[in-house]
Amino acid sequence: MPYVSGLTLNEVLVKTSYFVQSNKPDDKEFLREPEAYGTGFMVLYRGMTFFVTADHVAHVKDHDLEKRTGENNVVGVHTYTHHELTAQVILLSKSYFAEKYDLITGKIELVDVCVTPLTAEQKSILCFTPRIELPERTIQKGEQMLIICEDGFVEPSEEDTYFVCGHIHPNIKNGIFIVYQKAFKNGLKYKLSNNEHLLFNTSDIITDPDEWRGISGAPILNQDGKCVGVLTSVNDDSKMVWGYSFKTMFMLMDLAMNDSTSEKTEKKE
Repeated sequence: MPYVSGLTLNEVLVKTSYFVQSNKPDDKEFLREPEAYGTGFMVLYRGMTFFVTADHVAHVKDHDLEKRTGENNVVGVHTYTHHELTAQVILLSKSYFAEKYDLITGKIELVDVCVTPLTAEQKSILCFTPRIELPERTIQKGEQMLIICEDGFVEPSEEDTYFVCGHIHPNIKNGIFIVYQKAFKNGLKYKLSNNEHLLFNTSDIITDPDEWRGISGAPILNQDGKCVGVLTSVNDDSKMVWGYSFKTMFMLMDLAMNDSTSEKTEKKE
């Protein structure tokens, strides 16, 4: 039984996963075709709400070149209300991301997670679902989305089974609207951790990467609806699915909160 009372696991998966698009830095109105798509989710941490996604969705060029370039794409999150015929795209503001130095290889590794503090207004808008048909019921447009709280995170276990929900096969319809398919990936099994990296196995070999492209940034939930981290990549022609631990998200959130405190102190002075 999921940790959210009265909801099935499918409902929890749908109601925690947002569709994310990433556009060129100068396209803040999202008028041109996106450079990347992905998934993301909201987290309530130490009293502050954050949006989490995979960093390669937000910093496309950085991950293509495997180094920080200073080019920050604009990231938009799709949300829905009863009155809107199509999605609203909410522009995220300053994001926090990181890289680390590998002592063995001597290379800089880009951490594939980024977090963005949300304003009260953004949080109030980013709380509505699209219409989605599930086997057990139809989620209507404008239902309440979910925020994962601190007690909704646990360490991964070989005894548990894991699930993700993301967005695949995005297309531009009528030159304006972005349409996509919800994708559920069930039955993942945890294999090992390497520092902040998490490795899971699928039951079958991944033969079509397009069936996973767009799921990056999704929360990885166990059968009880508890989150262990964020999905970031898969290995083609294998069973390997990679993610980052929730501890990496919390580290970036602490950084953001410390930065916010410093900015407030400077303004007072």
